[in-house]
Amino acid sequence: MSSLNELFKKLEVHSANEEHQEVFDTSYEILKSSPHDARAFRWTIVSSINLDQYLTALKVFKNYPQADTGDLLLENLYVYYKLNLNKELAQHFEDLGDKVNENKGLLHLKAQFLYRTGDYEAALSHYHELINATIDEDEDPEVLDLSVNERAILADGYQVGVFNRFNSKLPLTPDREDTYDLIFNEALIHLGLKNYSKSLELLDIAEDKCKEANPDEEDQLNETFPIRLQRAYVHQIIGEFEKAKEILTGFDLSKLSDSLNTLVLNNNLISLKNIESPSLVLKELDYPNVLTKLSPRFSILQNNKFFKNYAKLSTQVGKNISTNKSLNDFTKSALASLSKAGVLLDQDDLKTQAKKSFKYAQSSKKLSASLAAAQLNVNIGNLDAAATVLEILEPKDKLLPGVSSALLSLYDQLGSSKKRLALFNEIYELYSNKSEFPNIDEYDFIKILALKFHNVETEKSKTLLNKLNNYQSDDLISIVLSQDSSDSSKLQPVEELTAGLNVDELISQGVERLSKQQVISSSANKVVKKRVRKNKKLPKSFDENKLPDPERWLPLKDRSTYRPKKGKKKLTKDTQGGVADNTTEENFNATPKAKQAKPAQKKSKKKGGK
Repeated sequence: MSSLNELFKKLEVHSANEEHQEVFDTSYEILKSSPHDARAFRWTIVSSINLDQYLTALKVFKNYPQADTGDLLLENLYVYYKLNLNKELAQHFEDLGDKVNENKGLLHLKAQFLYRTGDYEAALSHYHELINATIDEDEDPEVLDLSVNERAILADGYQVGVFNRFNSKLPLTPDREDTYDLIFNEALIHLGLKNYSKSLELLDIAEDKCKEANPDEEDQLNETFPIRLQRAYVHQIIGEFEKAKEILTGFDLSKLSDSLNTLVLNNNLISLKNIESPSLVLKELDYPNVLTKLSPRFSILQNNKFFKNYAKLSTQVGKNISTNKSLNDFTKSALASLSKAGVLLDQDDLKTQAKKSFKYAQSSKKLSASLAAAQLNVNIGNLDAAATVLEILEPKDKLLPGVSSALLSLYDQLGSSKKRLALFNEIYELYSNKSEFPNIDEYDFIKILALKFHNVETEKSKTLLNKLNNYQSDDLISIVLSQDSSDSSKLQPVEELTAGLNVDELISQGVERLSKQQVISSSANKVVKKRVRKNKKLPKSFDENKLPDPERWLPLKDRSTYRPKKGKKKLTKDTQGGVADNTTEENFNATPKAKQAKPAQKKSKKKGGK
């Protein structure tokens, strides 16, 4: 066995050459023979992290506490972060308290942890602390990394809805055009703000910058892939499905090295198709194996969408996944309600599922059960049952923006105007006494509802619109309210409107011109033109005492006074006593033939993108 000195000499050489595996093997051998050796402990931890062997590093922390002097706190917490041990990491940060702010590395790690767990407000606050601490240092390369991460938080926050026009947040660092990562995240911020054209514009710039920075073909493909994938997503959101499909089908999957990017691509391609075989799609996407493997890398947005898709596909093939830990609580509750209703996903047909879920929702009156039953009944076309199962909910659930919107949509399809109006009045009673609307989804729901019923329930709609506008000014609401003629307080005084006008001079100049104007019909609001009748000229041979020829309507050859010219033989097909041929019959029995239109060729139906 080598001596410790020899092993440490090897360790120093390997470390200098960044041979992480050799460093780990050597330092771990030292640590096993000398469990209290702090140097060997440090090298073992650092090398295992460099090798992405986080589970090994955690075991070393737990098995050799006697060698831990406490100076590897950041490395310890980083291992918890990489292993997704969120509860343990949260507890460590809570125990540290304000001490985290004294160490830039710990503060950075905490900000990333909060971002990953969806606490965007706190994460952004910590990043602003880090930016303020480094922004005065000239040309600090860390500022760029902080700027990119700051915008990543803003991008996800706006898309989730944590940040919005009521809670607007802007980057603390200035925009830079020399890095495509920063421009890419700026594009995502505009996507969250629904500025789709600006988002597409920035994505184009980011791709150009990315190509300049990565001349190698393979690097260029992998680096531009997320940008192009995001562009396809924006096109899909705004309904430009053909453009999205063109981008997505233009990738060579065999050249993609990132499995997460491949999963996103396949998922988005399938979302553009009509799914005929859910079981085939599950197999094609390799659900749930790929989700289990890649879930540690998912953002919150990706996690929600992937597992919702998995739940939808699984339900359609009769698989119950209500116990899956990655599903959100509401989705779990909705799937669990089907099981409680006695629905056998692998045996019952869709009509039986809808019937069973309807009965259970009627008895339980739970929101998750009612929504699941409503969806199943909509799927089989039973809109009355879908509306009924939502109507029986308690007011606190029934009048939620999402549920009320679904009910109004069902009433529109059913033509139930009375029920629509009754639901509006219920919503009005709930919100007419409120003065604050901090939830932007609730604000927008009431705004759209009030505008929709403005011509039916004018006064009630005005009350709701005024409350919304008093809480948060809105241009559209302001325009609608200003156009209401009953509110005379918003009209300008006559004195202000006529200021600077000489009325007498205006009348004297305008009276002659006005008097020549055509009469305007007040009902049709159209100019009535006077009809002019022209005198018809009579022919020179006109004799008012002479009666017109009674045979003037007959062809010249058929009149009794007709005589053929001398030298020409009288045709035997004359209708005067003669035999009419087919040609004569056609002339009498039909109007002149129009040009026959060519039969339209059958257009081949364009197949939709599947």
